[in-house]
Amino acid sequence: EGATEGAGPFVAFPPGCERLPGALFRGRLWLFGGMSGAEGHCGNKVWSLDVGAREPRWRDHGEASWCARRAHGVAVFEDRLWVFGGIDSAGAPLDDAWAATQKPAENAAGPTLDWKEEPAGGPRERPRGAAQPVVHGGRVWLFGRTGSELAAEEGSEPGRESDQERSECFDLW
Repeated sequence: EGATEGAGPFVAFPPGCERLPGALFRGRLWLFGGMSGAEGHCGNKVWSLDVGAREPRWRDHGEASWCARRAHGVAVFEDRLWVFGGIDSAGAPLDDAWAATQKPAENAAGPTLDWKEEPAGGPRERPRGAAQPVVHGGRVWLFGRTGSELAAEEGSEPGRESDQERSECFDLW
């Protein structure tokens, strides 16, 4: 009742998965890291769901190679899944980029991901939290903010226009 005609049954998110990004890739919905629980713990777990399955079930792929994070960006680009930046468990913005290729399913458990850290296309000295990647024209356009922690470290006064500009990130990867 209340479901859209033609849509399959609603599948609840896996336990402990709150506020995490995801992407559709090769017929599966993939979820990455994020924040969960009242304490706001960061994670690096990966989950997937076969969206075409008659009875879809979440698959736990365990922990990824990248550190636990929240507020990170996720994109599909050049037939790989990407994770960009975010904020680590200590609250520091991250400046890394990870890409995963999908390995074929070896059994009924489904496919696996092979993660590798990638060199950044934008300046590595600009970590970003709340990263938002957009794929267009054969490039990844990455928007995000570094947060007030970096402006404070640089000895600047919060709220000044130059500080606001410094905290904005816009990079091509």
